[in-house]
Amino acid sequence: MIVVCACRGGQLGSDGGVSQDGASSGDAVFGSCDTASQAGCAAGLKCTWVEALGRPGCVPDGTQPIGAACEDQPAGYDNCVKGGLCSGGTCAQLCASSPDDTCDATMVCNTEANPHPLPICVSTCNPDTQLSADYTDCPAGQGCYLDPFVGKPICDAVPAMAATRKQGAVCYSPYGPLVCAMNGCSAGYASFFLDPDNSFLCGAFCAPANSYIGAQTALLGIAPDDCSASRIGVSGTECRFIQHWYPDTPTPSAYGICIATASWGSCATFDPQGMVDAYNTAYTNATGDADAKAAAGNAAFCSYCGLDASCHGTLAARCTDNGCIDKATEASFGAMYLGQSGPEMARRIQALATPRARAR
Repeated sequence: MIVVCACRGGQLGSDGGVSQDGASSGDAVFGSCDTASQAGCAAGLKCTWVEALGRPGCVPDGTQPIGAACEDQPAGYDNCVKGGLCSGGTCAQLCASSPDDTCDATMVCNTEANPHPLPICVSTCNPDTQLSADYTDCPAGQGCYLDPFVGKPICDAVPAMAATRKQGAVCYSPYGPLVCAMNGCSAGYASFFLDPDNSFLCGAFCAPANSYIGAQTALLGIAPDDCSASRIGVSGTECRFIQHWYPDTPTPSAYGICIATASWGSCATFDPQGMVDAYNTAYTNATGDADAKAAAGNAAFCSYCGLDASCHGTLAARCTDNGCIDKATEASFGAMYLGQSGPEMARRIQALATPRARAR
């Protein structure tokens, strides 16, 4: 998301006009201000979009609270209170999306369309449930899409070129090959990572559950929002945690994506306990100091996972979770390793399964 907050400008005259020479000419002075924090404006003024300037500036505060009806004033700005922006006839909360989303948990910061290209808080939606017949979170012609870098879903228009791209279809993008637009798939579908054949393939949103050897009852996810053929029209998929590919962002564990087991393997063969046991057995039986024990444990781990001596080889399907378990569960397995911290071993379990760059 693009956030445009700070700027400098001229001044607003008492008649509502804009002074082009920068001299003080009226009641309010345009200066550098931040629409999200409202910093940079004097008492009684607000930082908002000013039509006459074509950018934000400091203007007299309005009277309409967030959520109330609003309208633009003849002077070229709206009558919302400080921190609000008139959007679609209603005062919406101005916000910032970076470095953190400043909206509350039920909202997401989204860049508003012209003529007011400022980010405002809009309602989130549930991407997992939108294939249900009674889904009403988003208006007609829109889908609920997830920005994994922000971790919150939002309703967005479905491009005509993306409307028919469902399970297994290549994601549409106007940005070129090896890039996927956030709304590059049909409503209810999205793509978050490069498939092993270097394509962004669309997959249905689903509700994931931990799946591994000893816990194989929810490979398809949690019904009715699962990856069953009756729901998505395709068999041979499993529901995986999106947060696995974006571990450093606040993507909730509630959101999953259906991916093909032919490409990614099955969580039925994922054995994190086996990795823990292989490491701990070698560590315990090794002689020497802690470093020597850790080296033995690492070698056993690599061997168990089919990696080379440096653990830099391609991961065998059974030794990467590929989203089979959420981050909390992964960390709990990692903490069971002797001689190393949970976070270190959690990262080792991921090994080469790192997130890929993609466009919003």
